[in-house]
Amino acid sequence: MGKELNFQEKLAEKVRIAQEEKKKLQEEALLELLDNEKFIEAQRSTMAKEKELEHLNNIIFQLNSLAPFVAKDGRKFKINVFPINVFGMGHAQVLGIIAGSRGAFTDEKILEYSAITGINPVELIEARDALGSPAYYKDGEVFPAQEGNFEKLSALLDSIYLKLGLNEFKAKDVTRDKYRLWFTLAENKAIKQYQENKELEKLEEKGGDFVLED
Repeated sequence: MGKELNFQEKLAEKVRIAQEEKKKLQEEALLELLDNEKFIEAQRSTMAKEKELEHLNNIIFQLNSLAPFVAKDGRKFKINVFPINVFGMGHAQVLGIIAGSRGAFTDEKILEYSAITGINPVELIEARDALGSPAYYKDGEVFPAQEGNFEKLSALLDSIYLKLGLNEFKAKDVTRDKYRLWFTLAENKAIKQYQENKELEKLEEKGGDFVLED
């Protein structure tokens, strides 16, 4: 006659059986998902977006790796491309690529830029002009926004998305509201930086009035 199990041993056995049953039900539920068209499409789209994002980030890496333009006086002008996050994942990279083309201001650089992106030089220049640029703060001064043309930008984006090899990210998702928000947030940031700089200047002027205490 076998040894009778105590409470803890019986409990452990019950938990083991319950866990095996739970695992079986989970596996069955996962198998059912394979017949769920919406689930499969969501997984397909997610994986495709990951590949497109990787492609866009690789383009940005290549653009930022371009050798800087060296002026006759020795000054270097480097291309700086970064996502404009207000437009959302994927679109942030595309709009960043368009905006960053301002750094390719010589014929040689715009051709290099075009070769990497697959977007022809004329289209790049027209897109960046249509994009415009928001206000920004630099060297103690707020530089005003350069007005763009959202209608023209929208007309160009379908072609640009196509040439960048994008299928999951749609140009129509770059909305006027997000475009306006970009300008508003940038202006607010520039004004805040200006005000903070002015406050800092005032504190520095009063620096002699402060006494450090032990």
